[in-house]
Amino acid sequence: MKNPTVDTTLTERTIEWNMPQEMKFSVQEYISQIPHNPAIYTDGCAFTLNNSHMKYKLPPTTRIYTAGLIALLEAVEQIESLEINNKHSVICSDSLPALNSIRKNRKRTQ
Repeated sequence: MKNPTVDTTLTERTIEWNMPQEMKFSVQEYISQIPHNPAIYTDGCAFTLNNSHMKYKLPPTTRIYTAGLIALLEAVEQIESLEINNKHSVICSDSLPALNSIRKNRKRTQ
């Protein structure tokens, strides 16, 4: 797997969103500008791909941060298992701490 690009620019726009519909539209609009296939959405320790929802049972002592990292890992593994031959797949996550950890680790390995 190549080093991922972690883009958190949508977090800068959250003040503009008053309604969940505005946020959903902005996210979909933003993603549509990126050539990709597929788009995977993570939430906690679950992800959605092509209308299929996968959820993972974790111990009750699991921290939210860890659940977010596990969901991202599972999403990456799912993309790899699909053997997609394009350059971009998009994983959308609401776990900013997990995304920031990936970004920091990426900078250290470059």
